[in-house]
Amino acid sequence: MKKVIVNVLKQEKRIALLEHNVPVEFYIDRADQVFRSGNIYKGKVVDVLPGMEAAFINIGDEKNAFLHVKDCLSGGKTISQCVQQGQELLVQIVKEANGNKGAKVTCKISLAGRYCVYLPMESYVGVSRRIQKEEERDRLSTIAREMLSNQDGAIIRTEAKGVDSSEFALDLHILRTRWESVIAKWKRESPPVLLYEDYDVLTKMARDMISNQVDELIVDDLEIAQFLRGLLQKYRPELSGKIQWYQRKEGIFSCYKLEEELNKAMNRKVWLKNGGYLIIDYTEALTVIDINTGKFTGTDDLERTVVKTNKEACYEIARQIRLRDIAGIIIIDFINIDQEEYRQEILNLMEKGLQKDGTRTRILGFTRLGLLELTRKRIRGNLEVTLTRECPCCKGQGRIVSFDTMAANLERELREYARTAEPEAIVVEMNPVTISYIEGNECTMSSRLNEELQLLLKFIERPDLREDQYHIAFIGKIEEAERRVNPEFS
Repeated sequence: MKKVIVNVLKQEKRIALLEHNVPVEFYIDRADQVFRSGNIYKGKVVDVLPGMEAAFINIGDEKNAFLHVKDCLSGGKTISQCVQQGQELLVQIVKEANGNKGAKVTCKISLAGRYCVYLPMESYVGVSRRIQKEEERDRLSTIAREMLSNQDGAIIRTEAKGVDSSEFALDLHILRTRWESVIAKWKRESPPVLLYEDYDVLTKMARDMISNQVDELIVDDLEIAQFLRGLLQKYRPELSGKIQWYQRKEGIFSCYKLEEELNKAMNRKVWLKNGGYLIIDYTEALTVIDINTGKFTGTDDLERTVVKTNKEACYEIARQIRLRDIAGIIIIDFINIDQEEYRQEILNLMEKGLQKDGTRTRILGFTRLGLLELTRKRIRGNLEVTLTRECPCCKGQGRIVSFDTMAANLERELREYARTAEPEAIVVEMNPVTISYIEGNECTMSSRLNEELQLLLKFIERPDLREDQYHIAFIGKIEEAERRVNPEFS
């Protein structure tokens, strides 16, 4: 049982895919964020780097796009043999720009339709691995080859399972017409220029999510509901009745408990049903997932406790990967997996859990240290990147200096002032929580400095300061320090 829930605001659209009323995928489309994966450009080569086997392409962005030799059409050649500086090039974005990196592009153009991905520059026919019956694979492959020439190809999608040749032909015709318009624009436009803009999130959702397997698509905006009905009426009229307009007063995400789930998807710790938990940490190079038994102590022995926790973790990890849109390298640290038979069982469970994931995922196996390695195709920034920003306090580290460290740093600075300026008093502004910690023991900093240096130390509470911040407000005479601390008595 699948449902698609759509929440529409002028500046933001949120889409959730539910399986058996459990959210497994979130998509967020904002007016000020343009996702360009799939867009096709006429670009110009601005730099060729033989040492990196790559080239930089001007497609009109602030940062030049990156093209690796493996994404060129000519196989088995060096980058210098494939492209030259100043050359005009037809490229497609396969990975969004991220941070200081420009978009990643390919010369191997593809256009995604309902039933196939059209490959206008490659004579290759492939069938989705999720179509497992050999007879159906052969049938679809035969249909595709009869409709394709020796110069173009296609990858048959899972949705093509069971469709007749006329439906497949219509889908292929639409994609070929789209490609012809790209070529026409290529001939008349100068680089850098956008030749083809891929569908927005809602249209892609209608193309990819709405199928015979989806029971309902519920949207809280009448205009969008009518747009989706019209879209389906044109291509899949038998599915248009699945579009429902949500009219209740309660917010649609609140009604389906999705606000809570979206907030949970930002948490570092994810609780399992049995009391164990996952820890999910992101780095620039990879994502690490650690499994812990937590509150679950089992009823029989440690080994059974560990086995049960690991098995439950497999399904939750698969869900979290889809839910958070985690991509790139993923490392999973299961608990005490040494036996080969047990490792194979974990691999089978992970493969089963990821079967419904529409994004290409590869399970590479266990390392010598017992860590499971996966890779997942990166298309856009994950949910954390979309919904959060870098903390201005910790600058993305996730931690700030401890009270003890800050107190020691402050004391060193005060002692330096005492030696050089020889003041009678110093006034320090600080967060009340930090003052309470520093002055909350028997041997306080103010009493030590008074005893050792005959220095009067006074604190002023500043709630607006972070707990790891302080500001030295005054250095000088005692009378002025007292006046600053207690201005009403001056």
